[in-house]
Amino acid sequence: IKSFQATCRDLFRRSLEGEADPDIAGSVVVELPDHLAAAYHRSLDPAQDRTPVFFRTDESRSGLLSEIQCSGSGWGFLTQVQRLYAAHPEVFGEPRHFPTALPRAFAEALEAYLSRPPVVHHLVDNASRPHGIRYFIQRTREAGLTYFSYDRDVRPEDCNFVRAHDFISLPTHNFFEDRMARCARGSVFFDLPPSNLYDGKIILAWPFWSKTRDAFSDEIRSLFPYTTVIEPSGLELEGGETMSLDAFAAIPNRKRAWYIKYAGTDIGINWGSKAVYLASTLSGVQCREMLDRIVADRARGRYWIAQRAVREAESMDVIERNGASRAVEAYGKISAFYGPGGVLGALGMHRRSHK
Repeated sequence: IKSFQATCRDLFRRSLEGEADPDIAGSVVVELPDHLAAAYHRSLDPAQDRTPVFFRTDESRSGLLSEIQCSGSGWGFLTQVQRLYAAHPEVFGEPRHFPTALPRAFAEALEAYLSRPPVVHHLVDNASRPHGIRYFIQRTREAGLTYFSYDRDVRPEDCNFVRAHDFISLPTHNFFEDRMARCARGSVFFDLPPSNLYDGKIILAWPFWSKTRDAFSDEIRSLFPYTTVIEPSGLELEGGETMSLDAFAAIPNRKRAWYIKYAGTDIGINWGSKAVYLASTLSGVQCREMLDRIVADRARGRYWIAQRAVREAESMDVIERNGASRAVEAYGKISAFYGPGGVLGALGMHRRSHK
């Protein structure tokens, strides 16, 4: 995953510098205001242009990555579930895979990464579940971390690690210029780098897109389901042929096993599955109407992707609140939480939702 992120960063940089197809960088900066677009990203110092430090993946039961989010939601939810299980070993058994609770694992990984006591400023404004993030903050404070606006006598200039949930939160927060200067000197680190690159889903298509795929190894490609950019001319398939949008919409519903996802960075729709659609749940008419909207979006510079749906319904028994057992069908999903040294925790779940 880190190799994927670094390859994306290097390819983006080459495109910004005119050494690769300009559409590559354009797909990342097209929706940004001018002062944060290409010229801003070209100006980033190497210390500012790192890959994400902590992030969350969404994975199928097979292990294929459908999304990578920095820093992502769910850190608090996994912490709650861990605490519940740990408090009742007589019911759930002893931990087998992640014996260290996520808040403590996070705190230890962060201190090792910084090589100094962390002082964190976490910008929660655009978190999809801010209450869960605040819960996680409190648990990491119990594990020894210090936070600006939570702990007494911590000043903005004391912070050495800045967390955010989208790029646009960073250049619009009060202390950005000072922190960028200190980052260049090596005294401040950003969790989500001050770059728009990691905010959108467009980079999920880069290992497969004709403009970008030569930069990626087969090993990196094998991390993801096949993902393609939706063009007005259609979808490029695995074999290189193009399927027209009319032909895509004409596929029988149940065989149209693709997710259609907004790939840009408009914070109004690029979080919480707001613009993610399972094409098999749409009629042919609904699918064609959505594709027409996507073509109109593309004319405005907004990108959408199509991703092969990797999902399997499983039968299982669930326990109702009244203690009764009931058989249901649900879809398995794994969210893995990563730090600088690897996986810190994982949450396995089954959901009735198709997203």
